[in-house]
Amino acid sequence: MQDVGITDNDLSSLTIAGERRQFSGQATIKIASGKVPDPVVVEVAMTFLFYPDTRRLLVENGFSVIAIGTLGTISYDSAGDNGTFGTDGQITIPDFKVTASSGIFSVDATILLSTGNAVSPTGRYNETGSPADSPADGLGNCTLVGAGQLAGDDFSVILAGVFTALS
Repeated sequence: MQDVGITDNDLSSLTIAGERRQFSGQATIKIASGKVPDPVVVEVAMTFLFYPDTRRLLVENGFSVIAIGTLGTISYDSAGDNGTFGTDGQITIPDFKVTASSGIFSVDATILLSTGNAVSPTGRYNETGSPADSPADGLGNCTLVGAGQLAGDDFSVILAGVFTALS
């Protein structure tokens, strides 16, 4: 530790870093505005940190900016730090925040992204996820869903893909 400038009593504890996981698959985004294509379907990749001892799952890098027709973009913003990847394959990522932007405005929405069910506020979209099929090591095929409102328009997000280990 002294080689990097950390002297005695400067460091009180160490935490084992999580194992890196990549989620690769397809995002289906539905927006009930009548102004954008419904649905928008694109390939996505995200990276996560998985902690096998506590089953915590943290978003390390969200999906890249997604073009929504010619009207703007949707981008990943942030996520809560208490996501979980259960031993039964159920995944929950609270406070998953996305931002919709155009040349004129920007609006945020925070949703629960999970392998459960997601219903948009007016009920227009009712999506069902599916748990990971190899959950013991935080791996496998799954479908994550979320729903909410952007600027008064119901929307839903469906992420269907696979979690794989990164070295």
